[in-house]
Amino acid sequence: RGNERKRRMGYDWDVIVVGGGPAGLNAAIRARWVKRYKAIPCSTLLIENSFLGGLAGWRECIFTGPSWKIQGKEIVRRLLRDMESLQVQVHQGRVNRIKLQDDIKEVFTADDKVFRSLAVIIAAGIKVLINERDYLGRGLEVTSMGYEFIISHLKKLLSRRWEPRLVIVGSEKLQNLIPLIRDLN
Repeated sequence: RGNERKRRMGYDWDVIVVGGGPAGLNAAIRARWVKRYKAIPCSTLLIENSFLGGLAGWRECIFTGPSWKIQGKEIVRRLLRDMESLQVQVHQGRVNRIKLQDDIKEVFTADDKVFRSLAVIIAAGIKVLINERDYLGRGLEVTSMGYEFIISHLKKLLSRRWEPRLVIVGSEKLQNLIPLIRDLN
């Protein structure tokens, strides 16, 4: 009955989630996972241009809270298990454009596909360079753990006996690191 309604109204999915990091995976799972009697799960498509799990699946990413911490890879492993058990569909592709004005939303991808839905959740998170993963562990360091962590990590990096080339990308607040880098180097 639901598929007939979709065809008649001109859409393919109830919900499309753009982004396959932890937030996108969780959004897709929550749209699909029904916890109430007589509720109907949403048909859900997740679109990701790189790899599922995003930065959480890289190296030593750790998520923390006031009383807990868990490895990013463990979170990703659990989310992917839920994605599979709930049969959330995944499309590998880069989103070029999203049309949100009408009742039926349209998501256009670089491989010339158009997906139509009733709702779109954008959970794109931190965007990475196309080949950034190739350099992790070979000079490229990534963190979102805050300013204090960056300072302690910089001290560790700059104490090495090699000629580091250092590029820091972030907010204007990171300008405060320039004197520290000069002092340490």
